[in-house]
Amino acid sequence: PEIRAISCRHENGAAQMAEAYGKLTGRPGIAFVTRSPGATNAVNAVHTAYQDSSPMILIVGQVKRALMEREAFMAYDFRTMFAPMTKWVAQIDDPRRIPEFVQRAYQTAMTGRMGPVVLVVPEDVFEEECEVAPGKPSVPAPAGEPSDAAIEQVFAMLSAAQRPLLIVGGSGWTEAARDDIQAFALANNVPVVTTFRRRDIIDHRLPCYVGEIGIGSNPALLAHVKDTDFVIMCNDALSDVNTIGAGYMEGFTLFDIPVPKQKFVHVTSSFDELNRVFQVDLALLADNGAFARRLAGHAPVEHAERGAWTAGLRETFEIETTPRPCPGEIDLPHLMKWLRQRLPEDAIVTNGVGAYATWSQRYFAHYR
Repeated sequence: PEIRAISCRHENGAAQMAEAYGKLTGRPGIAFVTRSPGATNAVNAVHTAYQDSSPMILIVGQVKRALMEREAFMAYDFRTMFAPMTKWVAQIDDPRRIPEFVQRAYQTAMTGRMGPVVLVVPEDVFEEECEVAPGKPSVPAPAGEPSDAAIEQVFAMLSAAQRPLLIVGGSGWTEAARDDIQAFALANNVPVVTTFRRRDIIDHRLPCYVGEIGIGSNPALLAHVKDTDFVIMCNDALSDVNTIGAGYMEGFTLFDIPVPKQKFVHVTSSFDELNRVFQVDLALLADNGAFARRLAGHAPVEHAERGAWTAGLRETFEIETTPRPCPGEIDLPHLMKWLRQRLPEDAIVTNGVGAYATWSQRYFAHYR
């Protein structure tokens, strides 16, 4: 297939485009940057890819091999620089091994919890010519499917729960996985919230969708989350931003540490995330699509209290997202509703960071 090359005016722009491509497609976006200032300009996007679990490959130039360890102009130790914010950093010193490193970069970026990889290439390696054997396309290994026993354990806890909650987030959601998780929530009358910056996983028009946790969340929703008796966290990390409690501006306050008072299931494709801070009742290393499919395929379980619980959370969400009169020349809450009515269902809306971002976060609904 053809490779489309886009020349950017700034390395940060190139890296942000690569991160966005990975986030939207589930396939690594690729960015090439020069050494030192080019690499430092790309750091923000690499860090975003790491925290948002976006597959990305950044290829960074380096001084010639003969100049390494001699404090050459614009030389830098990129392994040390990028190690805390990537899944893997490597330098290619032999051009014959380029296919090997590229294959591993794809595999690493897309397997388990997806994220960024950095490949460093010295200037003279770029200039050399060599013959290499053709390889095969990289196919990421899925995290696996949950066992029958694990699924039955999930439904046993759900059957006993009066105030359950499903939290969904992370990357790698296909349309099929999204449909399955929504079908499960609707069939079992389970309210669903999305994690920070993952609001588009669930159709906001569904009666099971009740909001988002994270920065700027509805305090009334967070108070209800504290009152849950069963939580399923699917496909995201129990990080600080996903555990901000009502009345707090700091993480790890939404659930008790080390053992939450709720029955708790954590499903993730990353072994490192399981029982990292919160010791849960069931930790599952599983693919989000496989888990969602198994949930949707199971017979629903009923509980008399659950309908009123879900309806109450939905009412809280609708009150929070109903525009109120806003002083000033531009009524931003109603503007967000106006945009939603006129934009396509799959429109991509971007905003920066700051207090102004709460307008779209609260009032712009996502359908796809």
